[in-house]
Amino acid sequence: MSWFGPQIEFYEEEASPKSVDDYLALSDACFEGIQKLLHSDEWIPVTDEKGVQMFEMDDNGAPIPLLRIETVFEGTPEELNEIQSSFNLEERKKYDPDIKELELLEKITDELCVLYSVVKTPSIVSDRDFAAFRMIKQLDDGTICAFGHTINHSKKPITSQAVRAKGLTALYMIPIDGGARTKAIKIMKIDPMGSIPKWVINMGKKNAAVSMRLTVKYFDSVYVASCISY
Repeated sequence: MSWFGPQIEFYEEEASPKSVDDYLALSDACFEGIQKLLHSDEWIPVTDEKGVQMFEMDDNGAPIPLLRIETVFEGTPEELNEIQSSFNLEERKKYDPDIKELELLEKITDELCVLYSVVKTPSIVSDRDFAAFRMIKQLDDGTICAFGHTINHSKKPITSQAVRAKGLTALYMIPIDGGARTKAIKIMKIDPMGSIPKWVINMGKKNAAVSMRLTVKYFDSVYVASCISY
């Protein structure tokens, strides 16, 4: 099964990369598919609140549509990427309150690593965990794209403590206004695996937009405030 057709499809079995070449091949395929999603004309506007816009795209009838979230940061792509690349769990919780665990499993290259995370869910639903590679790619126009896809990894086998979910995420950090500001576009495809009530799915979509607003607030507290004091 191909990852990327007209819409992104997951492998029936997750990839289990072993070598650097395996990881680079996966990241190349992933980025090609993400680029198609970025430029697709099938996105439908859903909400526009407090400077954050959310769009959806049908995902071949899946319960959770593809999500696209956009906003603007008062700083450079490099500054935003520094925050997004942090493995500091306590700091991460300030703008991503649903995250319970965050661990760097393996560094493959300077730009590519493997992460493990656990995301908390309402008490009636088991927590979800993810093992995924993460790639940082800088484009010719100064855009930074941080993206990744879930994989199998020997350091984090599936356990009964959480349901192993599948997912793809990408964050485009695009310089605007001469590079002084950043347009952020986050694209998400999540398959939580197992049965999830519709209200939990809707809450998860809402939380994705809330997390982006919290990221803006956190970014302002770290960079904008420091620039003013300087």
